[in-house]
Amino acid sequence: MIEITNKPIIKRVDNFNQIVIEFFYPIEALDEHIVKNALLQRVILEKTQQYPMPVLLEKAKWDNYVINFSVRGFDFKNNYGLCFEVEIPDKNFNYDEQKTLDFIIDSIYHPYVKEGEFDEFELTKAKNELKLSIEAGFKNVNSYANIRTNEILDDDNFFKPLYKFKDKIAEVTKEELYAYYHELIETKRPLVLVFGNVSEKMEQILNNYFYNKFESNAIDDNYFYLFKFYKTKVVEEQKDFKQSIVNMIYKASNYQSDDMIKLLAIKMILNSQVTHLLLEELRDKKQLVYATGSDTRVYNGLLLINAKIKADKKDLTIVTIKDIMLKLQDVDYVKEALVKIVQYDKVGLEIDKDSLTSMYNDFSNACLNQFKSAEETHKALVQLKAEELCAFVKDLQLDTIYFLEGVGND
Repeated sequence: MIEITNKPIIKRVDNFNQIVIEFFYPIEALDEHIVKNALLQRVILEKTQQYPMPVLLEKAKWDNYVINFSVRGFDFKNNYGLCFEVEIPDKNFNYDEQKTLDFIIDSIYHPYVKEGEFDEFELTKAKNELKLSIEAGFKNVNSYANIRTNEILDDDNFFKPLYKFKDKIAEVTKEELYAYYHELIETKRPLVLVFGNVSEKMEQILNNYFYNKFESNAIDDNYFYLFKFYKTKVVEEQKDFKQSIVNMIYKASNYQSDDMIKLLAIKMILNSQVTHLLLEELRDKKQLVYATGSDTRVYNGLLLINAKIKADKKDLTIVTIKDIMLKLQDVDYVKEALVKIVQYDKVGLEIDKDSLTSMYNDFSNACLNQFKSAEETHKALVQLKAEELCAFVKDLQLDTIYFLEGVGND
């Protein structure tokens, strides 16, 4: 459990001319919060009490030297919530830090509300946008294939996708949305992360604002959820798309936190420019696919492989992917592949040192007890033995094979 203190967590670095600030507002992960969280994300930064029109708020951002001011939702298994991300100039830029921070904090804590209600127009617009985004997901071949694959995978009903709560969108009232805002933001202490060339004055301003003003709060950092393996599920369906897709999901058995690096290594061997095993076997050698890739869900012990194919290549594609997984049990091949991806990752590590986004992500992940830093990940890759990785691959269980056959007209 991450107990949120009454002071921001600050990391000072002087090689960037911007400062990143994030405000995390967590709440218990309840079904009743899912739709409200998505609606509030779309409403809260549209306008404020001080700037009651979007165009005025946008102008105020520039007047207050705010480079970026956005909000996103997050889902940490046991917590939902909102995160406000801000980018402003560092202390070497001549601007009024007090004025800028006052504007940022006022925008979060004084949205456009009248008598305990959000604006009817903005709420209606947000509801329509939410419904359209859900509908769009079912009309796009990639997102539809992912939706169906998750449904087939999820025997435990663990996932809580927004589309399952679509009927609840219309029911949320202005008063209910404000009540959710009050519970999420107005009463509880946020986790505030600050990264960059931060002045003592800015630190003091943030300390003064959040010191003893809110109820205690915490983020549950138990991010792991492991799906049980029952049997391999094979599902095929036809839809009015022009493309056909094969998705395959492997589950790790007896999965532990130390195994996260093994999943990452497999993904790198399958995808990276120096090994590109999937493209080599599926496209270059056999011309089965025109696009392929893999991804991982490291907190669920899952490896996902996808391939866009011609429908008549489905069976051979599936066989070839199974053969690729067998190749990842060849110690000699894996030894050579690990050398390549370690060198490739080392180059990326040097590049990331000049990236504000990469450096901040490492800081944020450390504060949230999430993924290893880039340097820690590289060290773990260097120490990973081919025999260990091959044994891990051998224990992976093929859980899901999903084939979406596109039968739309060319």
